[in-house]
Amino acid sequence: MERPIKFRAWDGADMEPVCALGLDMRGEVISVGTPHGVFSPHDVTLMQFTGLNVHHDRTGVDVYEHDIVETEYGLAVVQWSHSEKGWWLLAQGDESTSFKHRAMSLGSAGRVVGNIHANPDLIR
Repeated sequence: MERPIKFRAWDGADMEPVCALGLDMRGEVISVGTPHGVFSPHDVTLMQFTGLNVHHDRTGVDVYEHDIVETEYGLAVVQWSHSEKGWWLLAQGDESTSFKHRAMSLGSAGRVVGNIHANPDLIR
């Protein structure tokens, strides 16, 4: 199954789609191009598209790394797990509210409600 490779960037005030990434010979990001200009990778936080989207209200919303999603279990953050080699929904809380689920199970049961950069208050 193919999926587009997409990113978005958070510059501390706005979320922007990434139009271009400048890479050096080692594959390290050296510049990030958005509709509003070119930035150093040190000035923005890049978030990768997970390949998933949620079909809440029959509209497909792309799910990105660091998104906050509302699930049947509560609010969770989408994060990549290097050890598990996949996207996961992680919720921190006390013993009764913590959970970890594969993001693939999100489907139509979830809804993107924000991200950890623009809406940190949602996960405190």
